[in-house]
Amino acid sequence: MSSKSFVLIPMLAAMCVALGCAPDPRDIVDYSNEPIGMQLLRAEPSLKQRKFNTLLDFESADDAVFVSTKPAAAQNLQHAHTGKASVVLGSEAKINLSSVMSAGAFPGDWTLVGGYLWSEHAASVELRCTVGKAESHRTIDLPAKKWTAAFVDLTQLQIPADQTNAEAWLSYKSTQPMLCDDVMVLDNSEWYVSGEDSPWVVRRQGFKLTVVRDGWFSVTLDTDEGTKDGWKLEDVSTMRATFSSTGKNKWLTLYSDGRAYWDGRFEPVSDSAKKDEMLARDQDWPGQLSVADGMGRTNRNTPGDANNDGYNETLGAYEVAAKGPRMEVTLTPKGMTLVRPIIEISGLPAGKPLVTLEGQLVESLIRLSNGNVLIEVPARIERATTLNVRIE
Repeated sequence: MSSKSFVLIPMLAAMCVALGCAPDPRDIVDYSNEPIGMQLLRAEPSLKQRKFNTLLDFESADDAVFVSTKPAAAQNLQHAHTGKASVVLGSEAKINLSSVMSAGAFPGDWTLVGGYLWSEHAASVELRCTVGKAESHRTIDLPAKKWTAAFVDLTQLQIPADQTNAEAWLSYKSTQPMLCDDVMVLDNSEWYVSGEDSPWVVRRQGFKLTVVRDGWFSVTLDTDEGTKDGWKLEDVSTMRATFSSTGKNKWLTLYSDGRAYWDGRFEPVSDSAKKDEMLARDQDWPGQLSVADGMGRTNRNTPGDANNDGYNETLGAYEVAAKGPRMEVTLTPKGMTLVRPIIEISGLPAGKPLVTLEGQLVESLIRLSNGNVLIEVPARIERATTLNVRIE
């Protein structure tokens, strides 16, 4: 293409703008006639991984019959989350869930109920789901002029046996008038780690993250979806789970034996970890790690290493970077017995790790999602001890 062509293209574009050229209507895709379920998957990609059932989409004015407001609820054709219509809720409304759910006790296997709200001005909204005398509620901030998910956690409903078939209602109370669209129930349950090969279960249901090892401990955390300062799962395996939050505590590391580190503070959750005083001392007096020449290095720059010594207080682990498929790591106590220390190695190539501790095979290890190898040394270290690692 000549240099004149490069000048001509922007000139033509400028002329088109000046003349008010409109896009070709054939290039505009109208999705409003698609099934609501397809539109929801496009508007809310997270629904692709979840089972859901849309109860009211307000494409028909008749859907407003199930909404109780003063004045009476009416269809709105100017703003919609999906389709071409929503419903005017005003600042307070109740939706009769029993009338739009299929036969059977509510909530069944569903974990969340709610819809999408829109307001001309920012608002605070109280959400409430009731089944007879049982209730689950929360408050959310609704930004101005933005469709926002507003759901209630059904797993928190404590429904007495004699009220399982009681009438169910979803109610909204807002500081500003609202529109509502796409009222639905959904199941957001996810088992991250479970099964016979895992010592524990890590799962999400509703707005709760639960970590359970039968007979050892149970930890429940609010999710960041349900609470402003809730927790987000960062990484999980059969050995370790890590969580982040914008709240007072920013980082939580949990091990399947009950070791727990809250922003680097050792606060165990299992009785066995609480009773072993040496575990707490190890957090304050970690050992010294060295790597054989040419095989790698102690990694002193990982986020959470408070004093750049290679021991990451936030993760409760010694950090090592490999240069190849083989490593020789020596761990030396500093006057304190090291109890089942955790070593995390980055940089190892793909393949099955073979780990030995002074000739004895070590089986307590796992590959993490980022490729790092996490090893629990199955011993109490009282002297300099060497760990050999190679990739088969």
